[in-house]
Order: sequence, then structure tokens, then C-alpha cells
Amino acid sequence: MVFLRRAARLQAQLPVSTLRLFFIFAFILLLAAFDTGTRAGTINVPVHGDFQAALDAAQPGDEIVLAAGALYMGPFTLPYKTGANWITIRTSTPDSLLPAPGTRITPAHAHLLPKLLSPGGN
Repeated sequence: MVFLRRAARLQAQLPVSTLRLFFIFAFILLLAAFDTGTRAGTINVPVHGDFQAALDAAQPGDEIVLAAGALYMGPFTLPYKTGANWITIRTSTPDSLLPAPGTRITPAHAHLLPKLLSPGGN
């Protein structure tokens, strides 16, 4: 209630544009106060790119995007990372071309996905 009374007093004293800027600034400060400091990034791995280097560089909250239809030769090691967020590994295919969440993917979608291969059947 006190905030609303002060806002009403400010509105009477300040021009509308100044008041609008004040509230925008206050909103930005409020958002900054709730920022956890985690910045999610996207690591794009092109065809013939180094997937292991992307795994090593990724931080919790990041997304690794592998090129649809590309072959990535392993073996791959998932390094230990500290943090509470996941590292997401996904295809570059847009979600709109993939089955809906909760729907099983079929071999008909294979061309939309990257292939992870390991020599020697490992």
C-alpha cells in the first residue's frame, strides 16, 4: 500500500514520460535482483566438428546442438560438471519437424538426427 501511495504522489509530480521511465528502470532492477548468474549458452557443432570438445566446454545450462544427419566419431566421455542445471544435447532440426513431446521417434526420423558412432563397437 505504501508503494502505491508513493507512486500516486510521483504521478502527480512528474510528467508521464519520466514516470514511465522510472517504472521501467524499477522493473529492470527487480529482474536483476532475481538473476541467478547462470548464463545458458548454445554450442553449435558443425558437420565434421569436434563433439568431444563441445562436451568438454559445455557448462550446466548450456545446449549443444549437433548438425542433423552428421556423423560424429567417438568414443565420447561425459566429463563431470558442477552445477544444478542440465547440459542439453539436441539435433539442429527444428522442434516443429520432430514428433510431439511424449511421442516415440521412429526410424523415419533418422535423417533429422545426428549419428554418434564409436569405433570397434564400444
